[in-house]
Amino acid sequence: MKGLGGISGFLLTAYLFSVSACTTEVINQDPMVNTKALTGVSEIKIADLNEALNLDQNNAGLYAKRAKLFWQAKKLDKALADIEQAIKFNSNQPDYYFWEAVILRDMGRITQALNRVEEAEKIGLKEANGYLLGAELLIKKKNYQGALEKVNLALDEEPDNEYGLFYKGIARAALGDTASAMVLYRRAIRNAPEFVHPYLHLGSIYNAQQNYPEAAVFLAKGKILEPANAFLWYQKGLWYKGLKKPDSAYVSFAQAQKLDPDLYLANYQLALMEYKKRNYAGVAANLEKVKTGLRNLEQGQEMLAESYEKTGRYQEALAVYSQVLQRKPNDIKSMWGVRRSTWGIKKTERDSLRRTRNYNNIMPADIYIPDDIIQDTIY
Repeated sequence: MKGLGGISGFLLTAYLFSVSACTTEVINQDPMVNTKALTGVSEIKIADLNEALNLDQNNAGLYAKRAKLFWQAKKLDKALADIEQAIKFNSNQPDYYFWEAVILRDMGRITQALNRVEEAEKIGLKEANGYLLGAELLIKKKNYQGALEKVNLALDEEPDNEYGLFYKGIARAALGDTASAMVLYRRAIRNAPEFVHPYLHLGSIYNAQQNYPEAAVFLAKGKILEPANAFLWYQKGLWYKGLKKPDSAYVSFAQAQKLDPDLYLANYQLALMEYKKRNYAGVAANLEKVKTGLRNLEQGQEMLAESYEKTGRYQEALAVYSQVLQRKPNDIKSMWGVRRSTWGIKKTERDSLRRTRNYNNIMPADIYIPDDIIQDTIY
């Protein structure tokens, strides 16, 4: 597989996939590329760089090298501190700003990362990898037109870059041009047959179109290339669901969630299946793992509120129903949910008070219990 402007196997992330044939949701659900060695990062050990920096504490290049090694080791705080030191000692090196953007992105600080990419471009970064990182960040922020502009700049530099073609497909799909997206994914596959993600996104589109035979072809190829890919298993779950095979769908969604706990749409699908079975405890357990993004999922908050209510968790139900009403002030079901949950809280308090009173009536505070009975009581 060809590298991105000198970076082989650069860890980029695709944020978009189809939820239905006509709508899309931008989320961090498909980790795009396996981490591989980076061209230009030497085999120097961190310990060697520590020793070198003790001798030359103002050397920007040494800080930058150590930052990349910390990044590879997923020690992002240390990586960020080092790349900031590199910039402090040499603020005219665009590569340093680029790497700061990479680290900030992996820390989830998307706006700051985008600002650093733009800073890198201002002082001379004109390579495909910089434009593609900017495109990825703009996709994350749902600025698809801006992402297309960045991708086109990358493709001007490297017309056959599979990552550029893939990201252009992502942006096109988000803007509703599914046909163009499919052409771009196929071009990416022709240029890099071992690049798994275009296969998965083609499978995703065919799933959304209910073209399950075609979806099966691309998902099967994806499974050969990367059998432990969580997004693959999520799409397999949707495929089985479309074929009315709920047991196989459930197993696939559970496998996706196991492989990547952050793939929250797998939890959402599991919650939908538990809801259909009226297993409200199971619904709540899965939707609680979604956390951010719950309000963007169809009936996600409503299902969680109802599940809390059905399992007697009235305080939590009241809180979530209230969140729904902030978003949809005229939602009748949630209004009634608030009333029922409020009543449930009061009933629980009343029943608790009644039990306490009954206990006190049976066992007055000043009753005498012989010591031998107390000692023989097993708790």
